[in-house]
Amino acid sequence: MHFYTLPELISKNNHTVYKYSQSSLKKLLQIDPQLVDLLFEAANHIDVKIVSGYRTAEEQNHLFKRGLSTKDGYLHKSTHQSHRAVDILPLPHDINMYQTSEENTRRWHYFTGFIQGLAASRGLPIRCGLKWRTKPMAVLERPLHDNTFIDANHFELIKG
Repeated sequence: MHFYTLPELISKNNHTVYKYSQSSLKKLLQIDPQLVDLLFEAANHIDVKIVSGYRTAEEQNHLFKRGLSTKDGYLHKSTHQSHRAVDILPLPHDINMYQTSEENTRRWHYFTGFIQGLAASRGLPIRCGLKWRTKPMAVLERPLHDNTFIDANHFELIKG
């Protein structure tokens, strides 16, 4: 798989409405180019930052031990370890999306639906950690309370 180089990412960044920081760009270096292209399309509509991209087994295990993942990185690998997942954070002005509130829950639903809609328009099979479903109807039909591990900022490519 060919990953984008930093100069290529900087060039793509120069053509978006909302710009990724250097830190975000570096996190995209080892991510599947299809997912990277989707994120640059998203940056033409919504200001976002890349929280996490590729992870080593050790990095994944550290998150598992802190209760921030259900995958230990060794026996159970994360899609972050296969270059097919990113955690992204929308950046609405003066709003902390990580604060728990009914309004933020609605914001996360809007945001994840927006990203999934962009992906669907490209024929890109993804799923989000908000409901962990691949098919749009399954996402709509599954009650949110059925999800045991909500990770709304996680998006991953589904193996085709």
